[in-house]
Amino acid sequence: MHDQLAGGVAMSGRRVLVVDDDPGILAGLDLLLKAEGLTTRGFTAWQAAAEAALAECDLALLDVYIGNQNGHDVLKRILALDPLLPVIMVSGQASPEEALRAVQAGAFDFVEKPFAPERLLLTAHNALRWRELNVTLLNTAVPVRASAAMRAVCAQAARMARSGAPVLVGGESGVGKDLVAGLVHVLSARSERPFVKLNCGAIARDLADSELFGHARGAFTGADREYAGRIAAAAGGTLFLDEVGELPAAVQVKLLRFLENGEIQRVGETSPRRVDVRVIAASNVDLAAAAAAGQFRQDLYFRLAVLQLAVPPLRERPADILPLVRHCLAQVAARDGRHLSQLEADAECALEAYAYPGNVRELKNLVERLACLGLATIDATAVAAALGTDPVPSAAVARPLANLLSRTLPLAEAKLELERAYLAAQFELHDRSVKATALALGLLPNNLSRRMKQLGIG
Repeated sequence: MHDQLAGGVAMSGRRVLVVDDDPGILAGLDLLLKAEGLTTRGFTAWQAAAEAALAECDLALLDVYIGNQNGHDVLKRILALDPLLPVIMVSGQASPEEALRAVQAGAFDFVEKPFAPERLLLTAHNALRWRELNVTLLNTAVPVRASAAMRAVCAQAARMARSGAPVLVGGESGVGKDLVAGLVHVLSARSERPFVKLNCGAIARDLADSELFGHARGAFTGADREYAGRIAAAAGGTLFLDEVGELPAAVQVKLLRFLENGEIQRVGETSPRRVDVRVIAASNVDLAAAAAAGQFRQDLYFRLAVLQLAVPPLRERPADILPLVRHCLAQVAARDGRHLSQLEADAECALEAYAYPGNVRELKNLVERLACLGLATIDATAVAAALGTDPVPSAAVARPLANLLSRTLPLAEAKLELERAYLAAQFELHDRSVKATALALGLLPNNLSRRMKQLGIG
């Protein structure tokens, strides 16, 4: 009956975590949900096993009163672990106040015991559809998040999306702060309203006031028509202020006033206008330090930094590098109607070995240069040419050395692997000449040759 959700989302095989201290309720829900093709995991208390099972679930049903445990505390724990997991709170002691409290705390919905099967199933179906839509939005907003660091950032963004408070996103230039800001917006209740961007460092300082707050016709020379401004354009939605630290001091004062009372005053007007907008700001400098040094208004900093997110540089999340490269190569190929280039193993090593001081922005530019070469396969030489660097050692050398640092081995085994990787790298760097390699390392060629054979290098 309910095997298919509205929007074509399949129900069969979805996993539901149920936490209720009544074994009879667990058994009844198991029968009801299994009849719909759902898989259930039931627990009579919130415990380590339930938390472990959470990672494999698409929906949670949680009793408000679980023995001596508080379901609201468990709800907070669940949402901290997975902000996109819909949680349906249930209780036999329901009240409108209890239901409101649960929803305000982040529950998807509240269902009263004893359950009306149709009501519970409809709520479960809607919750699963909500999760499906939000996961799709997440994949669209931040398509690459292979690293644990970026998954953590996205989880934080999802939690912050539930709030209407200002968010300050920090991180180096080019890390993708705008993508994270967009993610907060699309996962929020404002997602159907505008998401308006303004790069505060890209506008003339004398026009910042007008650009942000708008102006009346005739307010200044050249103002031949009225302009609503970016804040008004974002009404009901989200305003993203990139490089907010570049705003002139006078405009900082007006922005602070808007954050305090929700009112703007256009240049050339005397009456304020009320506008409902959530503000997300970003900066590639330490705004807290700038505020402490008197280079940015401290009161404005505190207003903007109610919630804070830090996007790590690409060099601190190497697991994202190759997925990003492949994603960008596919985008360029689709845009230009090109054949999708493949990466040789040594090219992958070269791409992973580079530090990317310009972060994701630099990586995208690099991919554009590589794609323009029109190669069916991209090797380390092509990467080095695009970067303007010397080729890195081959994949057979570089990858074992990198992998060694991420594994725990007996010391003797680690030393052996390190020696093998080091000698192989030196052999490559000296054009695979045993004599030249031995000379560089201060060894006799015969001794080096024998050791290389023992280590399987040749």
